[in-house]
Amino acid sequence: MYKRQNEGSPSPEASNCADSLACLSGAILADYTMSGTVDICGDIYVDKGVTLTIQPGTTIRFAGKSDNNNVGRWQNRSEILVGGKLVANGTNVSKITFTSDTTNLDDWGWIYFIENSSPSSISHADFLYGNIAVAGKDCNVTIDNCTVNNFVGAAVEADENSVFNISNSDFRNLNIGWVSLAGVSGYSACVTMTYTIIRANNITGVGAYDGSDFFLDNCDIRNGDIGIEVYNANNILVQNSFVNTTTNEGAYLWNSPVTFDNVEFNKINTTGGPFYGIAVDTCPHAEFRYCIIDSTPAIVAMYSWSSVNTFTYNYTQDDNVGAHYGLYFDSPVSTYAYGNTVAGYQYGILTNVANNAIVDQNYLNNNIYAMCDIAGNNNILRNN
Repeated sequence: MYKRQNEGSPSPEASNCADSLACLSGAILADYTMSGTVDICGDIYVDKGVTLTIQPGTTIRFAGKSDNNNVGRWQNRSEILVGGKLVANGTNVSKITFTSDTTNLDDWGWIYFIENSSPSSISHADFLYGNIAVAGKDCNVTIDNCTVNNFVGAAVEADENSVFNISNSDFRNLNIGWVSLAGVSGYSACVTMTYTIIRANNITGVGAYDGSDFFLDNCDIRNGDIGIEVYNANNILVQNSFVNTTTNEGAYLWNSPVTFDNVEFNKINTTGGPFYGIAVDTCPHAEFRYCIIDSTPAIVAMYSWSSVNTFTYNYTQDDNVGAHYGLYFDSPVSTYAYGNTVAGYQYGILTNVANNAIVDQNYLNNNIYAMCDIAGNNNILRNN
């Protein structure tokens, strides 16, 4: 399903920090504070037990496609590697800026938190013209009121055993160079994201992989390839959020327990290429409640295969009456569909090789066929 890019953690080796009027690079071995405009021409390594503080109003300016020591992951691109602690907290009126000395894309690497770094925070900061904005492994990072714009990769990449708390942020124009799999991604990580906008462009908006836990609340995910992709994750909860204008599935969910509560999917699968607006594949728990699926040209608005399904009080409507399918439960482990509104499809609700399914008190309006049960056993279809 997916392949990681540039496997391995960056190396922390670096010479002592060279601090001059020209540029800054190397290792920071004692607590250090940056302010004003700071020019960086090589990788910075913050040693374990050391705190790098960046004052409000500071501009960190990386020399474009330049690295005088190349100790990090990105060759010929300067990075900040945090083995200790980073405190980069701006204010509403005095933001911190991480940018290039040009306006060219992919001019600098990232801020990367190395294993067992101290809990760190970045707030009221703007990121411009880099590769990936923030990433880390086995770390704890808080990101609040930040913007990421014009990056060839992701806004945030959370690697193994990391904890990222993201809030009140705006990530857009991401993965212009197809470096990352998602605008915000996690691999065996725990990610909490609230009140955040992701405009992912070429890629998935949010990707949760390999045992990750994700909690999304009041997020706006749009203009991507897939809205939310989940692959072999540990636990996923998405609530009070909006997924809009994706070229493929609004959500693709595989082999993971997932819950979507009060999520609106609008104008998903705009190319009409794949069959599904939302695809659920082999999930041990797939619960959708109070969700809306609207204006999708997909063949099937919501398709679930070989999963444990609970669909209650959802709404989906097809403007092209009779062309597509509403809710399609294919070879489900179990299905409970109650109180859903499904309108304007060829088949409103379709069950295929379903056993012990309960489809009760759904509102099936203006469909050519309200329901169809194929090769089912002991299914309860009533009051619809």
